[in-house]
Amino acid sequence: MSDIKKEEMFGNLKGFLKSKGIDIQEGSYASGIRKGCDILTDTVNMSQRALERAKVVVDKGLDQA
Repeated sequence: MSDIKKEEMFGNLKGFLKSKGIDIQEGSYASGIRKGCDILTDTVNMSQRALERAKVVVDKGLDQA
């Protein structure tokens, strides 16, 4: 899988909330939400890379068995 871009995560959340009638204006709330999206994006991307490495190790172990 390809990495998720930080701005992509925030943009998707902003679009979802807007469809529910909540408009995020730039300011302290938006800044906090953006930081949360950055942390979530980093976590998801690191998890995807870790799972890909684990899959390689498991596949290698199965090939040797």
